[in-house]
Amino acid sequence: FHDDLAKLMVPFDAPEGHIFIKEGEPINAFLMVESGLLSRTKRPSGEDHEDDEPIQIDMIGPGRASGFLHVAGSQSEEVAFATVAAGKG
Repeated sequence: FHDDLAKLMVPFDAPEGHIFIKEGEPINAFLMVESGLLSRTKRPSGEDHEDDEPIQIDMIGPGRASGFLHVAGSQSEEVAFATVAAGKG
């Protein structure tokens, strides 16, 4: 199983700030971190907060994944609840 999964993966070296998944948009892939960090952020809700900076939810480091449950889930039209971008590190 691991070898089959590894064959499907595509390595990607992203600069800091590169957006992989944008909040509210459909998710069609998941991310595995080999090195570096991913930052997950969420926009504040409500009309009064449209121009506010996103709130950082967490950082995802080596050996961790993001988006897997969306991709592996039964609903094909899942949208991202957060933005996932390349972080510092």
